[in-house]
Amino acid sequence: MTLETPVATVEYLPPPGWECDPRPPVQRGDGCLYKHLLRLGKKTVGLVAVSTSRTLGTALENDAFLALVAVEGGITGLEKRQSAFCSGGMDGCRWEMDFFLDGTPFVAELFALRGDGRAKGPEILVSCWGAAEDPRNAEWIARSISCVRRVNPARKRAVALMIAGFLAALCGLLLTAITYDMAASGDAPEYVGFVGLVVVGTIVFLQGIWRLLSGRPGKSE
Repeated sequence: MTLETPVATVEYLPPPGWECDPRPPVQRGDGCLYKHLLRLGKKTVGLVAVSTSRTLGTALENDAFLALVAVEGGITGLEKRQSAFCSGGMDGCRWEMDFFLDGTPFVAELFALRGDGRAKGPEILVSCWGAAEDPRNAEWIARSISCVRRVNPARKRAVALMIAGFLAALCGLLLTAITYDMAASGDAPEYVGFVGLVVVGTIVFLQGIWRLLSGRPGKSE
């Protein structure tokens, strides 16, 4: 399964028989939550999401994290245990939870992960829940995750500038060489040097290199 977001593309493997249900992004805190609900038949049993807000440091420190667990009903007797987690280039925190849902014992597991420990990167959230005797499948999913970060738009613009500058300078040199060859063979009275095109192309190419190294967007971005 693939979860596409503006900040990262997340690939994951749900347990056998589970299907994903893509949901519209929702505003949460100072960012958005892009999510797939995971279903087993008609039951919603889990969630995979990418959060652009600081969920790991805020919402998961209190019971508000239950908003990420799409269970419905009266939750009582919540107990949770936190531990560190690291697997396949992803690291972060793991929560194991025991609670009663309308008097029925339930268990849940939730992971808040970042790729390569990047503190400023998007967070990947995985949670699964079910009756007390149900297996916890969040770790299965968490260990299957691979995260492909999106290219910074400023860097995309930098690469485009480098390509445009290189092509402009190359065209200037080729046109100069062609007219020089024509003048040398007597087909033209003199050759034309496309110096301006070469200079402009070189400047644009260098601007692209500068933006690529600095990651700075232009004024219009």
